[in-house]
Amino acid sequence: TLTITANRWVRLVLHGALSSNTVSAQTALDFTVGGTRQGQTHGITKHGQDAGNNFAMVHAEWVYQEVTGGSITFRPQWLVDAGTTTLLASTTTPLLFYVEEIPV
Repeated sequence: TLTITANRWVRLVLHGALSSNTVSAQTALDFTVGGTRQGQTHGITKHGQDAGNNFAMVHAEWVYQEVTGGSITFRPQWLVDAGTTTLLASTTTPLLFYVEEIPV
């Protein structure tokens, strides 16, 4: 949760790895801002994976203008179309999620 100034640009970044248990699974990465999912049904980015393909690196970045401002909760989200996908980190791919207000 961050306090954001009204009418400022905000950047959200999610970086890590995906592991799937299903062949040809599609994982949509997304963010919620104040409880509202931003990428709708399809997410902001989509990643395909084969079963057992551990530590496939993923990166999702989204920039938007926060009109109202105030105290806002940001959360990363992912949705898989089949099976189970796990968001994780490895020794070479850290799990990072950060939100920053871009100064003007």
